[in-house]
Amino acid sequence: MVNFSLYPETWTPRRERKWVGIAYPRVQVSKVNQVVAVLPNFGNQLFYYTLYGDSLQLLGEMELVHPERNDQIVFDVERDDWSLYPSFGRLHGGGEYFLIEFNTPFPRAVYDSFRAKGENFHMDPDFEEARRTYVQTKYILTDTRGNQAALSELPVSGTVHLLDADDILYIKPTTETELDYNLFYRYRVSME
Repeated sequence: MVNFSLYPETWTPRRERKWVGIAYPRVQVSKVNQVVAVLPNFGNQLFYYTLYGDSLQLLGEMELVHPERNDQIVFDVERDDWSLYPSFGRLHGGGEYFLIEFNTPFPRAVYDSFRAKGENFHMDPDFEEARRTYVQTKYILTDTRGNQAALSELPVSGTVHLLDADDILYIKPTTETELDYNLFYRYRVSME
């Protein structure tokens, strides 16, 4: 059995000796080569490793930037709800590209107004409506050469299902009615 840390010395919370809670990183392997992407939930760094036998060797890292992601939000891991921080959600690995998902944070003032109503504020239908209004999914497309592109929305309204080895993005559309078949839109991703 081989043990190794997915958080290198250059990960900002590790370097600053800042406790950010127990949160496992997102990990994806490229479908065409031995590149492993590691995405911690907290911070703004993405790490790339190369698979060599039983070990991973750090290939590089990049600072992730999106105009709608404020990673400078003061977040108290002991007190705050994760919805108040723009933490990363999913990481999709394709051939040449990786697609990162994150949610915009719930505004603290709005969250606190619901929290003041009592313990079961999460069950309030108005709270769910506020979540749909304020918490939006955004995306960052990256490659291993340090290139990245910010995406505010998908080409069609829906959820990302898969990024395949040919860098084709499969999106399951959002529908108001239940369909008795599966429908996916396919888009080739590229930064060119």
